Amino acid sequence: MRSPALSLGGVLTDDLLELQRLDTTANQLAHRRQHAPERTAATEAGAALAAHRRRHAAAVERSEELELGIDALERDESAGAHFREEHQTPDGEALRDDESHAAVFAWEFQGDGHPPKLHREQLHFETVHLAQRSYK
Repeated sequence: MRSPALSLGGVLTDDLLELQRLDTTANQLAHRRQHAPERTAATEAGAALAAHRRRHAAAVERSEELELGIDALERDESAGAHFREEHQTPDGEALRDDESHAAVFAWEFQGDGHPPKLHREQLHFETVHLAQRSYK
């Protein structure tokens, strides 16, 4: 059988450990409470950054759409998705202008407020020759 002194010592040790745990928890809570504004600011900054990235992606997408529109206006023909009523065959098919538009086109950004510069490199076909096709 245990002596009352040993039994009491074990209870006191357990109580002291529990008090230490409670004290540590209280200190951690006080630290978290003190730094909560920083976490809130970081969370808000993260949300603002995510919103900015979404707006930027939408602006880039819109910019690409506008560049395609400029390219479509520059091409005086019907080709691919650029169907123009004034350039069609009697059957209503797209009529291409291979002599003028068998080329690689690239638009160079010239800065805000300045129109883009068109770069054009003619394509030369040696094995496969261009032909008008019908989708009917």
